[in-house]
Amino acid sequence: SISQLCHALEEPVTKCSSNNKPLIFVAGDFNGADVRPLCTKFYLRQINHEPTRAAKCLDIILSNAPDCYISETRNPLGPPTSSPQYLNLADEASTNSENNEPSCSDHRIALAVAPKHLYSATRPSERKILVRSGQLGDTVAAIRQLDTNALLADIETDPHSSINRFMQAIRNAQDLHQPLRIVKTKGDQEWMNVEIKQLIRERQRLHSAGEHNLRDQLALPIVGLIATRKATFYHEKYTRSKAGMWEHANKLCKPPTTLPPDPEYGERLNEQFSDTVWQGVTQANISRFIRRDALPPVVPVFNFTNVGEQLRNVKSTSAGPDGISGKLLYSARLELV
Repeated sequence: SISQLCHALEEPVTKCSSNNKPLIFVAGDFNGADVRPLCTKFYLRQINHEPTRAAKCLDIILSNAPDCYISETRNPLGPPTSSPQYLNLADEASTNSENNEPSCSDHRIALAVAPKHLYSATRPSERKILVRSGQLGDTVAAIRQLDTNALLADIETDPHSSINRFMQAIRNAQDLHQPLRIVKTKGDQEWMNVEIKQLIRERQRLHSAGEHNLRDQLALPIVGLIATRKATFYHEKYTRSKAGMWEHANKLCKPPTTLPPDPEYGERLNEQFSDTVWQGVTQANISRFIRRDALPPVVPVFNFTNVGEQLRNVKSTSAGPDGISGKLLYSARLELV
C-alpha cells in the first residue's frame, strides 16, 4: 500500500515546478504501518498524534504543509447501531458519548484544521533526499568476497531462490558499506519549466518501455528546448543587472584548472596498486576468452562476454526497485560477471 501511494503521488508532484508544489494530504487507517518511506520521498509529516483507537494512533493525516494545520479528535462517525458485532467491543472509542451506545465505528475521527493565522507558512527552498554514503570501492570489495559456490548451489533446482539470495547479498554489501543518509539539496535548475520536465518524463518512460527509437527522436528536441530556455533565461537575468551577475558570468567563463596527465606517476600508481591489493591473490585464467578456437561451437544465450558488455554499458543512474544503482553495477561488473 505504501508503494502504491508513492506511485500515485509521483505524477502530480513531478508535473509542477520547484516553486509551485501541490498541497498533499494522505489520510486513513494505516494500522501502525511504517510511513517513513512515504514521508521521506514527498517531505510529509504527521499532523495528528492523538489516539484514535484505544491508546494507539492508527488513523493518521500526513501533509507537506504540517505547520499550517492543527489536529482535532472527534467521536466515531455514524449513528448508533444495535448490531451484535459492535455490542461487545472493549474499546472506549466504539461508544457514542451522547447516549453511551455503540456506534458504527470503533475509531475516532482525526481532523486537520487550518487556522487563518497559519496560512502564510511556506516550504523552504531546500529539500532533503536520501543518498548513499561511504566508499563504492568497499562495496565492490565485499562483493568480490562473496561465496559464489553457496549462491550457485541450487541454481538448477531452484533458480528463483538462488537469484533472490544473490541479489540480497549484493544489497547487504551495499547497505553495510554504503548506508543511506539524509542530505539537503536544492530543487530544479532555475531555468527549468513544466514543459521541459514533461518531455523529460516522457523520454524516461520510452526508455523504460524499451522504445529506443522514439526515445532518440524525442531526445534532440529536448536538447534544443533546454538550450533555448537557458539562453533566454540568462539573457534576461544579465540584462536586468541583478546583484551577483558578473560573479556568475566570470564563474561560467573561468577556464578549467586541470593539469596534464603524468604517465610516470600513473605507472608508479599501477605498480603500488598491484603490490598492495593483489598481493597473494591467485589471478583467474582468462586464456579461454582470448583464444577464439577455445570458445564452444554453440555460444550460449548468456555468457561472460555478452553479459560483461551489457554491464559495461550501464550508465550511472539512480537505483531502481531492486535498490542497486547503475554505478555499482558498472563498478562491480568484473565481480558480477
